[in-house]
Amino acid sequence: MQNTKDFLLELGQLKPDHVAQLSMSFNNLPHSDYLDGDYSLRIVTKDIQSYEQFLRKRLLTLPHILEAQSHVGITEVKHTTELPINC
Repeated sequence: MQNTKDFLLELGQLKPDHVAQLSMSFNNLPHSDYLDGDYSLRIVTKDIQSYEQFLRKRLLTLPHILEAQSHVGITEVKHTTELPINC
């Protein structure tokens, strides 16, 4: 996707089936991780206003979402898909 912004959203403790349901329900959730008891979702939207609308009108209206914390990157320091061969 060109001209998009990635946002990281940490959700409180959810059941794995809820996270799977979220991932399948929304096209703009390409990645999720389980981190130390909470789930982290990568959300892609065109801008911060679209992100806010997605959160308020779609995601946070779901009954099993009890808490959420957003993280927004200001500047990308490094982005690569290249990995060392001998790791």
